[in-house]
Amino acid sequence: MDVLWCSSHSLHKALILILLSLLLIGCSSGGNTTSSARCDRSEFGCCPDGVTAAQGYEDDDGCPQG
Repeated sequence: MDVLWCSSHSLHKALILILLSLLLIGCSSGGNTTSSARCDRSEFGCCPDGVTAAQGYEDDDGCPQG
C-alpha cells in the first residue's frame, strides 16, 4: 500500500508541475501584444492580421500598418 501511495503521490506532483509550467508559458507573452491564442481574449480583440492584439476600438489602434 505504501508503494502505491508513493507512486501516486509522485505522479500528482509531476502533473502539478506540468500544469504550472503550461500556465506560466501561457502568461509569459507579456499581456496582449502579439499572441494569436490570446488576442481574441484581449480588451479590444484582434487586429485584421488575426495575430496582434488591438490597442483600441477605432481605426485598428495599435495594429501593424500594411
